[in-house]
Amino acid sequence: DRGLRKIGEQCDSHGYTSASRAGKVTYCIEEPGAGRRYISDVNGADGAKRTEAEALRPEGRGGRGRPRPDDNNRPPPPPTPDDRPPPADPRQEAPGAPSRAPDAAGFTVTSESIGPDGRLSIDCTCDGPAGGTPPVVRWAHPPQGARFLAITLHHVPPPRPGDDPKSPESKHVYWVVYNLPIEAGRLAAGDAGAGKLGVNTVNSRPSYAPPCSKGPGDKVYILTAYALAEPLTFSAQTERRGVTMDDVLAAIGGRSVATANIRAVYARNGGGR
Repeated sequence: DRGLRKIGEQCDSHGYTSASRAGKVTYCIEEPGAGRRYISDVNGADGAKRTEAEALRPEGRGGRGRPRPDDNNRPPPPPTPDDRPPPADPRQEAPGAPSRAPDAAGFTVTSESIGPDGRLSIDCTCDGPAGGTPPVVRWAHPPQGARFLAITLHHVPPPRPGDDPKSPESKHVYWVVYNLPIEAGRLAAGDAGAGKLGVNTVNSRPSYAPPCSKGPGDKVYILTAYALAEPLTFSAQTERRGVTMDDVLAAIGGRSVATANIRAVYARNGGGR
C-alpha cells in the first residue's frame, strides 16, 4: 500500500497499469467529528501522489453514498405549453376595444350592483322598481400615468340571418361615460360624476338606458373601464349628435393605459331590448 494512510477498515483499492508503470488508487470512508468523508489516495503511474476528500451524502443518493450534484443547483426546465398562461377570452373585451395595455396588471373594476354569482341587480334593468338605475362602479390600482376613465356597458345579441356585424344594431349600448377623473375611484348609481355622458343605442340619448333584453334565458352584459392618460376630445359635430361608444373607442385608439371589465348576466321574460 505505497503511501496509503491507515484510516480504518472501510477501504478498497484498485491497481492499474499505464505506459508499463503500475499505479494504485485506494478509496476509504473516514468518520471524523465533522461528518463522514470520502477519501481517495492516489499513487499515480507517473510517481505522483495526492489525496482528495469529499463530503459524503447518505446512501441511496448517489450510488454507494458518493456525492452527486445538488438538484437545487440545476437550472429550471424550459416552460412547456401547459405552463404558459391561457389566452385571454375574447368575450371579456368589448368589440373593437384597444388591446389590453401590458402594464394593466392590478387595475380592477368592481360593482356592488353585480352579485358574487355575476348576476346584474334587477334595480339596474327595466324590471327594476325605479325603471332602472346605472350600476355602482368602483375602480382601484390604476397604473401610473392614468388620469381619466371611460366606462361603457353593452350587450352583443346573438346574430340573426342577414345581420351586418358592423352595424350599430350589432351591439346594444346602454351606458357611455367618459373623462371621469380617475382619482374619484367610484361612480355612484345615477351619477355621471365629473365625467360626460355619451349616447346609448336604445333611445340615442345621453343617458343610461336600462337593459331590457328580449326573450328568456341569461343575457351577458359587459361593463368595461378604460384608464387613460389624457381626456378624450371630439369634434363639435360629434358632440352635437352625441358621442357614441364607437366614438369613444375610436378616440381611445391605442392610447389606453389599462383596461378592466366585468361580465354580468341577467335573465327576464317578455319583450324589450
